[in-house]
Order: sequence, then structure tokens, then C-alpha cells
Amino acid sequence: MLKHTATWALLLASHLAMAASTASHWVVLDVRHHHYDDRIRVVYDLDRNLPYRASFDEQSLWLSFPGTLQSMPCPTLPSPIKTAWRESGIGLRFPMDYWVHSFQLANPPRLVVDLYGRVGREVIEDALRAPTLPGEQCP
Repeated sequence: MLKHTATWALLLASHLAMAASTASHWVVLDVRHHHYDDRIRVVYDLDRNLPYRASFDEQSLWLSFPGTLQSMPCPTLPSPIKTAWRESGIGLRFPMDYWVHSFQLANPPRLVVDLYGRVGREVIEDALRAPTLPGEQCP
């Protein structure tokens, strides 16, 4: 009985160790976009549900995730919107005349970014320029 218990304990421990080592790696399976009357929607299909943190400035959005991003297809997004990626997450760069909203959907796992055209006469300082996105640049 003790021998079987020890065997099961070793099997369980090795399974948990393998799961922990692969849990830190994740993949963006697909990137697509859609035009709507009031916005452009960019959708990132993920291989699993992951918590994320969004960091904004006037012309860019950085989406950080736990673990290491292994790969992401480079989509053709409408000009002048650009995307990039690095191990910690995904970046989007856009003109200053967009408002941005991001949210996550669980089934299937995906992250959605909506870029709304601004309306009215908002004043934005031209001197405040977003830095170039770090990471692998998509054309």
C-alpha cells in the first residue's frame, strides 16, 4: 500500500512540475481587426485565460501578462495602427486622435482593444510624444 501511495505521489508531483513549467509560457494564436462605424476593434486570441495589466499614454497601449509570450502572428492592421510584442506582453501604437478601451473575454480566451475616433475639439499637446514600442515590431 505504501509503495502505491509513493508512486502516486511521485506521479502527481511530476505532473504539477510539468504544468508549472508550461504555465509560464503563453501564445497569441491569432490577431484580427474589424472596422465599425465608431471604432476599430483589434482582437488577440490567446491560448488560455490570463490576467493582464494595461498601461496607457497618449499614443500607445501596453498589455502586460504573467509569464513569457512565446509567439504572436504579425497582423496587417489599418494604417497608422501598429503592434509589437515582447516576452512580457503586447503593444499597440496609434494616433493621438483615438480613445482606447481594452477588455478580456473568457470563452474562448481573447483580449479586445477598441480604438474610438475622438469627437470634438480635445486639446492634446504635440510635445507629448509616445516612445517607440519596444519588442518585435510588426510591419
